[in-house]
Amino acid sequence: MLSIFDWFGYRLAAQERYRLIKSAGFSSVMMLWGQQKGRGPDYRDAPGIARAAGLSVENIHAPTIGQHDLWQDALPGEDVAACYLQCVDDCHDLDIPTLVLHLPGDDYPPTAVGLERLRRIVGRAEQMGVDVALENLQNTGNIAFAF
Repeated sequence: MLSIFDWFGYRLAAQERYRLIKSAGFSSVMMLWGQQKGRGPDYRDAPGIARAAGLSVENIHAPTIGQHDLWQDALPGEDVAACYLQCVDDCHDLDIPTLVLHLPGDDYPPTAVGLERLRRIVGRAEQMGVDVALENLQNTGNIAFAF
């Protein structure tokens, strides 16, 4: 399987974007989840559009806005956890096998409340048969504390 991230720098209708990806020889896509990079409120339609173009959906990538708040013992941290939990639900409901998310960067050390939020996210994912992949672009140490 040859896969590519579905955002490649051009604002195109989803049907055209996935047609081009398929015609370039790819068989699968990874999707940025959320209203970023020119997507509107209908971004949950993208997996069906990709599949109609003959592509499978390898994963969705959770929004990274606010990722550092996950460790904070405050409402913004709960908002991030709720967003990630919704992403798990979306993966389950839309038959997407994997959720990719970022942990807070190294400037934001792990906290007990943050680790408990992460356990909740992973616990729900396990119950729903969704894999969670932790991407470490902005940290090297926090990922070691996750589990």
